[in-house]
Amino acid sequence: MKTHSKLFLITLIFILGLIAGCDKDDNIANQLPVQDQQAKILKMAQVREYMESIVKDLARTPQVMSDRQLLDYKGPLMLNQLKSFENVNPYLVVSETAEKYKIVISRFRGSETKGPVLFSLDPDRFFANSKSLTAYKQVIEDQSLQKRELQEEKVEGLNPRSKVEFNLFFVDVEQIMSKERANAILDEMIKSSLIYKERGIKDVSMVCPEEGCGGGGGGAGPKPWLVLTYIQLKYDMDSGDDECELYMREANDFSLPGLSVQPTTIHIMSGDYRGDAASRYKWYPNLNNAGDSANGLDIALYPLSDTYPVSIVGIEDDDDAGKHDYYQSDGNPKTVLMNHEFRRDQNQIYSSVNRTFSRGDDVYFFDADDIWCDSHFANFTASNMTEGQEITVELGDFIVRLKKVTF
Repeated sequence: MKTHSKLFLITLIFILGLIAGCDKDDNIANQLPVQDQQAKILKMAQVREYMESIVKDLARTPQVMSDRQLLDYKGPLMLNQLKSFENVNPYLVVSETAEKYKIVISRFRGSETKGPVLFSLDPDRFFANSKSLTAYKQVIEDQSLQKRELQEEKVEGLNPRSKVEFNLFFVDVEQIMSKERANAILDEMIKSSLIYKERGIKDVSMVCPEEGCGGGGGGAGPKPWLVLTYIQLKYDMDSGDDECELYMREANDFSLPGLSVQPTTIHIMSGDYRGDAASRYKWYPNLNNAGDSANGLDIALYPLSDTYPVSIVGIEDDDDAGKHDYYQSDGNPKTVLMNHEFRRDQNQIYSSVNRTFSRGDDVYFFDADDIWCDSHFANFTASNMTEGQEITVELGDFIVRLKKVTF
């Protein structure tokens, strides 16, 4: 289900373990923002063991089995949303990087909701190169004494479309994107962009969040932007509750080097505020599952130009937030079959179009849900969009509403 970069907490354990001999994190709490200082602080190599302890605690706690938050599951839960865990801090910080994470619980979609309750580490992150996962459940050994034991169970051959005869919940860590990381992603997008370069914007520091957002080196006067006002996730390839993301590309010639879909994005639908492509602080809704939608948005996706058409690819990305990893084993950009493509310059929808993805990190496929690319919204320019006029486009897995806004 996941890829190598989703597995960074696992794949770096041995390397970081070698350099972690010195307790350099003794004072890490004092270096963190005040609101983060109560979070559990762990070395990278300690994360899995700690998460396994959480899984076992969930499985052995009787009150969890009757918690309405689980029985009436509506979407991802933070650990402290369960009544019997409400006093447990749901955050952890990795000391080597000072990155903050929240502990989340999600239900496997193929679960039998009336069956016994089992808990497991999220297979996408912790079992990605395995054909099975280890789950835990309560077993009452003695009815008269109500003695409860923890039983380990192997779940074999799980995939996003599997059905299981029990209620299976995954426990995972979800990174909380800091302002610094969001700015670093936007900086990478800017530096790989021809349109930002055309505007004279060389890095994120030149995109002004308060005085017009045209960029200090972009020349005088306002600039047009492609703005997202509505989005709906129609089709969901993932077995869990991973956020969808929108990736950008520019120019309509896919054969040119560097003009494939960008490997990073700030447009992560994770339910929080961050800077958009114009570095304006905007709300990004939480979109995980089929039917999730959000209206009244004002997210600048990308600058518009008449030199380089802009396109959008919707990706359900359960990998490292803000990065996709879709490329061939030889390191070259990978050609992907897009089932639906809307071309703004022709106002037509096409089927089965091959498109190219940029190189990401190394990939070890466990299942097909690491990236699901179905719909491509292509060839938006400053001239073929009318100022302030929304257009609605419905493709196979996304509905979007877009407009041109000059500011």
